[in-house]
Amino acid sequence: MDNAYFKTAASLRILLSTSVALTILFGSVLLGILFLANEAGSKIGIFLLVIPLCILLCTIPFIVKGYSIGDNEIGIVRIGKTKIFPIVGIESIEINQNAMAASLRLFGISGFFCDIGFFMNHTLGKYHAYATNSRMSVVLRYKNRIIVVTPDDPQKFYQTLISRRAVLMSKTES
Repeated sequence: MDNAYFKTAASLRILLSTSVALTILFGSVLLGILFLANEAGSKIGIFLLVIPLCILLCTIPFIVKGYSIGDNEIGIVRIGKTKIFPIVGIESIEINQNAMAASLRLFGISGFFCDIGFFMNHTLGKYHAYATNSRMSVVLRYKNRIIVVTPDDPQKFYQTLISRRAVLMSKTES
């Protein structure tokens, strides 16, 4: 079978927070350039140039571009590297637009291009998120982890994953 690919759809919250953060970072760079033009402010200028560039370089590789479902695995397609999870071992799959509600970020990036990292809430407990729009959440439950993804078409993603999982399960039973 061919890989099925699903894009991400950014929420208004992600778009707004990313826009604000980028405006602040680029404003800082412009201030840095102005300070560099003045000899007295060269140390501040370097700081105002380097820090925003470091923040961008550290976050860009984690941006979620999409999701792929292959014969045996799910791929979280990021700019830096695709993160792979096996389909075998998924105990349950559910579409839940409130899965990420009232979540506390334990570690990761939240609101700057995407929500990615470790989160916790009362509904799921501790979980990993690779999300751009929490209202399109698909929850993948493994024995020892929970993963939340947010494809642009949760229903089609769900159906594709259920059918691939059924094929794999029938192969392991025979």
